[in-house]
Amino acid sequence: MHRKSNAPLWPGRPIPLEGETFSSWFSRVAHTNFLNPSDLYAAINPGARLYSLDFERWSDPTVLMRMSEGTDVEKTDLSSLLPAEYQGRVFVT
Repeated sequence: MHRKSNAPLWPGRPIPLEGETFSSWFSRVAHTNFLNPSDLYAAINPGARLYSLDFERWSDPTVLMRMSEGTDVEKTDLSSLLPAEYQGRVFVT
């Protein structure tokens, strides 16, 4: 497979688990790289702070892109971890 980005890969790159949410996977990526989720968020989104952000209700395309680049997990695969993927099938907004 050919990488789409020249960004360096992070040492810890766990693949998303079946049925896992984005926030769970984000936390696992942080911990695998010896960071807490707040520090990972600040590293990929300089100047931003992660306090009580609910990734399942709000997602930043920049965060998805940088997580994809750092872990080599396709952005579409990451999008599928968000509930918007299930909108209209599991719940109605």
